[in-house]
Amino acid sequence: TSRIYMNDTIIQFLYGDPVFVAWTFDTLPSEWMDSIRTLPANYGPAASDALLHFDGSFGSDTIFSYEFQYYGGTALGDPRDTPAETNSFCLTYNMNPKYVLHFSSRFYSNLKLKYALRRTPMAYSRFMHEWSTDGVNYHPIGDTVFLDANNRFDIYLFDLDTIAELNEQPDVFIRISCLDAYSYLGNIRFDNICIHGNKCA
Repeated sequence: TSRIYMNDTIIQFLYGDPVFVAWTFDTLPSEWMDSIRTLPANYGPAASDALLHFDGSFGSDTIFSYEFQYYGGTALGDPRDTPAETNSFCLTYNMNPKYVLHFSSRFYSNLKLKYALRRTPMAYSRFMHEWSTDGVNYHPIGDTVFLDANNRFDIYLFDLDTIAELNEQPDVFIRISCLDAYSYLGNIRFDNICIHGNKCA
């Protein structure tokens, strides 16, 4: 699994593979954040059935509203023709929270995960990514990622096309674990979480 880190670039396509589902966090409704604790995807042909889970299901953790902060996002990595910088999915101190992306790759293969991420000092410094097709049994995606606190958004790309089990599946789960925070004063901000893939004939 390869990772590519890019700065100051708006990326709409990778290797010709379009985004078929994405979370751009334009709005963060309080009812979703406070009680439902899932966020629906808002972009792409597979968005209607895709959810970001922080409700304790599918191996995610229950993350409460007080563990979030509301900060602006970035146009970096926004898959739309008119990018926005409205919000980000911002986590403060928690005991190594895990959230899960749940979507269908029924008509897609050779997947890639891409997102923009900004880390402040004292925030989570290590991230683990895993995949599953049943939401129970997870498998690692590459090595653990270590981040510097550079106070800017960067693009992180994870090439999943060697994981044939993720191709054309009714259910795909990607779990992201945030590890090793030093203080509640830090935060990490995810934005423009995108899944790319080849459209199957």
